[in-house]
Amino acid sequence: MTTLSCEDGNKNYTEEFDSVYYYLKEGVNEFDFYSVNSAKVQTITVGRGGHGLNGVSTINLVPFTQAEMDEYNATIDGDYKLLAPEYYDMPATVAFEDGVEYRNVDVVFKGNMSELAKTGEYMLPIRLEADNGTVNDNKNIIYFKPNIIVPSIITDPTGVHVIRMEEGKREKQSFELAFYLDVKNEWDLKLRIENNEDELEKAVRQYNETMGVDYLLLPKENRSFESTILFPAGEALASSFVEVNNNNLMMDDYLLPIIPKKVVGMPFDVREAICYIHVMVTGELKLISLADDMLSSNSIHPGQPLRNMLDNDIKTYYESIWTSNTDPKHDSKYGVYIDIDVSDVTPMIEKQIKIDYSTREYANAVPNQIILYVGTSVDNLRKVGELSATKNNLPKKGGVWTDDSEQNVDMPQFSVGRQEISLIRVSFLSSANGTQIKNLTQSGAISGDQNSVAISGFRLYGK
Repeated sequence: MTTLSCEDGNKNYTEEFDSVYYYLKEGVNEFDFYSVNSAKVQTITVGRGGHGLNGVSTINLVPFTQAEMDEYNATIDGDYKLLAPEYYDMPATVAFEDGVEYRNVDVVFKGNMSELAKTGEYMLPIRLEADNGTVNDNKNIIYFKPNIIVPSIITDPTGVHVIRMEEGKREKQSFELAFYLDVKNEWDLKLRIENNEDELEKAVRQYNETMGVDYLLLPKENRSFESTILFPAGEALASSFVEVNNNNLMMDDYLLPIIPKKVVGMPFDVREAICYIHVMVTGELKLISLADDMLSSNSIHPGQPLRNMLDNDIKTYYESIWTSNTDPKHDSKYGVYIDIDVSDVTPMIEKQIKIDYSTREYANAVPNQIILYVGTSVDNLRKVGELSATKNNLPKKGGVWTDDSEQNVDMPQFSVGRQEISLIRVSFLSSANGTQIKNLTQSGAISGDQNSVAISGFRLYGK
């Protein structure tokens, strides 16, 4: 109940003994309207004061005109749209019988209001007008503000997720997906997942065009997933497993898009974010023979050239510039990088690559984070993989190779997208000295040494 001040109370009782009309609760009435609602009722209370309660009287309910809506927006610096009459029902007048002080009035907001979702903010102001009697001008307008909400189904995770399987080994792997409803679930819902082959092929083509790759749709016999996800009433979370296998698959790259399609019989928003499962069937790669003229870098310290990586001497090594105020400085995106020209490698690399390296004898500039890029030139590089000390257990000791079984380093193969490549960029974003991490994307030091990275051996594998 609204507590009236003495001033408000006085305005509800006039000396002329006529009726005074007012909203019991005026101002902004904000409420949620879901697109699944067939209609929603908002009840307002109109009061009658004064000394004329013994008679019969009426009060008019008048929606704002567009001019009044524009004036209101200008006053509050708002941008509300006036709700059109086809989206609500309300009486034009309210009758008060003899002795009645309050009347409840229903304003019905229709289900078709859901079509206004995401088209702006709407408002329905209703003003009291009296043919006889007066209106309390402090309590004569109510502003209905519907928040028109389309419930959404959210998929988690989205994006690209790689599953590696080895060629020739019969393997199965599961991938768990979760689906969330972002409102309280009052319905028994069925979420459809796309399983039409033509639509899945189309999604793979679109992915390939966007990412500059040429993946294949994972064959039907190598996948299984539920095409209908159930949300019983009261449950806002559902999970499902996607099963994939590599039976009879050769070394290659396959993609399975998981696409939420629609909620059966409900005008829900099924967010278009797709989960792509990239099934990468790995196979044997050949060791690429590297020569000094195939290597270049944005940062080479005098006396520690790139060719030192190609010999078998652990005492010789490549190191980036570490002296202060020496150009070139680190690259803000790629840090310290080594470019490898593989344009003359035959047959050309188009499927997968892998690197191995060894740290130098003293480990004060060991790689900590590495990103691999591929392309046909420096102008069209695309990221294909990332390695880090945290995720891949890159060695922090001196004088060890990443493929040493005792080091337990995870050096996976990375797909180059079934596209011929002529350039590989190995980008070092940070190095480490024990637990100290050194950023390689910042500019060089003004005083003292610059951060650097060093390796004494390097191998490249590809197919």
